[in-house]
Amino acid sequence: MIFVTREGNLCLTLHSPNRLKKEHPVFIPIRYQDGVLAIAPGKEGAT
Repeated sequence: MIFVTREGNLCLTLHSPNRLKKEHPVFIPIRYQDGVLAIAPGKEGAT
């Protein structure tokens, strides 16, 4: 699922398995630029 955070940033979330109390979500910051979705640079890879 892609959603906008409270801070106004785009985020992609993946979770498995799809059962309550057993889900393990992963949140990936993304960006939308010139009609393309891409993974946003994080603290580790920021230049």
